[in-house]
Amino acid sequence: MAPDRQNKVHYVDTGRREEIIGEKSASTMKVLVISDIHANLAALETVLKDAQSRGYDEIWCLGDVVGYGPDPNGCIERLAALEPQLTVRLAGNHDYAVLGKEINVEDFNPEAKKAVLWTREQLTTETRAYLDALSGEAVRRGEFMLVHGSPRDSVWEYVLSPRIARENFEELTDFRCCLVGHTHVPTMFSYRVDRRDGQPFGRCLQHRLTPSPPDFALAFDQARLIINPGSVGQPRDHDPRASYALLDTETRLWTYVRVEYPIEETQHRMLAAGLPERLINRLSFGW
Repeated sequence: MAPDRQNKVHYVDTGRREEIIGEKSASTMKVLVISDIHANLAALETVLKDAQSRGYDEIWCLGDVVGYGPDPNGCIERLAALEPQLTVRLAGNHDYAVLGKEINVEDFNPEAKKAVLWTREQLTTETRAYLDALSGEAVRRGEFMLVHGSPRDSVWEYVLSPRIARENFEELTDFRCCLVGHTHVPTMFSYRVDRRDGQPFGRCLQHRLTPSPPDFALAFDQARLIINPGSVGQPRDHDPRASYALLDTETRLWTYVRVEYPIEETQHRMLAAGLPERLINRLSFGW
């Protein structure tokens, strides 16, 4: 992409276009941002191979390494092999549930609960220790806050709507850009304060990032942002391809990437493991 090209995002709720994202410039340091791998080793390997071809310097993992999928040990071992490039390792709610840590497995739906209980039986001493060492707290990296769930609840809360995003923006004012996972949907929320009848008025919008070129500059000097890279192992935006992002921390260039992986391979392994049929089928449709 040419460095002087400018992209815009499209607001879901109004259909308006505004220049809240800045001009692109040449990349300097790239971070591979991944989330919600969910024990899908075929997807993870495909993402890592694709990202390597594009180049990156660090990896930030936003949690939920396990749960749902057939390869919890394989995914944990693969992440462990990425250190020291893997500089952020967050815990997700499924990681905690598998460990029996803070989250009651009875809060999960029947399919997710069955996958959690199955995963508990598969972990080795080493992979269990790796999960236990994941951070459940918000992590700061320069200008960025990193969590699994939301700024105000780093593990559990889903940022699914402008209302929930707005509450997070208004309750917590100490971040400009927060990267989240958990929903399995690549999306972005922005918040800025305008004036209405001479009074300050906070406006929170959810952005539809397609159809458009997948890379743009995050202009959080103009609006505070919450942004989600989507899911590696179980996308839920009706696109079955694995989702991840590349971030240039100097220029704030954010690049969404979707990549096809051998879904049938993961499904066959899930079937052999006796995991729920619904979890197997949903991978084909991205929901």
